[in-house]
Amino acid sequence: MSATINGYFVFYDDGTPATVRPELPLPPYLTLDQARLVGWVIDRLDGCTRPSKKYPSGQCRWLSRPERPVDTETALAEVTRRKAEHRQQWNGAGLYKAPTYRLRNVHTGDVVMGDIL
Repeated sequence: MSATINGYFVFYDDGTPATVRPELPLPPYLTLDQARLVGWVIDRLDGCTRPSKKYPSGQCRWLSRPERPVDTETALAEVTRRKAEHRQQWNGAGLYKAPTYRLRNVHTGDVVMGDIL
């Protein structure tokens, strides 16, 4: 089980999709293709850790809500909604800095960065 901060699950990686590991084992009732369709959660970039000997460039800290994994289309729609909601809350002062989201499959470790959606 992963750590939590303010009710969010926390995951660390070096920021590249290749370092993301599956969080849950593949259930026996799902094939790999089915797992790629239904095991998605949404992560938001919360910041980065300081550089250390083990991680010279630090690690990215990703937060996700404690929700059940959803299918691909639902996850894409939710990321789009969250990005639009954040844009509406921006008051127009200063430079707009959108939050960074990613879709992560808990069964396969696949990642889709939200910036390309």
